[in-house]
Amino acid sequence: MSIHAVEIRDLTVFVDKYPIVRGLNLTIAPAEWAVFVGHPSDLRRLSLVLMGSSLPEEGEIFYYNEPPRRALERNIIGLWSPATDALVMMPSAPILLTFATLPLSFTLFQTFLILTTNINFPSFKSINQLKIIDLTKQGGIK
Repeated sequence: MSIHAVEIRDLTVFVDKYPIVRGLNLTIAPAEWAVFVGHPSDLRRLSLVLMGSSLPEEGEIFYYNEPPRRALERNIIGLWSPATDALVMMPSAPILLTFATLPLSFTLFQTFLILTTNINFPSFKSINQLKIIDLTKQGGIK
């Protein structure tokens, strides 16, 4: 049995009374990425759950077989913001959680929550290592 860098089992997360993630099962191997797409407030709530600052309604999260709070204490996971943190301040944790906002058009922007075990941006060759989870399809549109 191999150890996954990230393992999410039956995760359910609510914002207010609405599910943004319902029954999510996801494994991420070393060098893989997961990109969560959704409303910024939904992504913020999910990031709090993934970092262990808030509990999910249901489910479990493990980083190299450690729950989120213990993974934070042991520096297994780190939160990094490329917009506000200097590159020299990038956490040395093997798993990073970061936000990115990219323009889709001149007036439309999309926010992403990225969970990665590889700090190098994915190339077109590694696109099969990119897992995309659309929260608007996971829990339904509010």
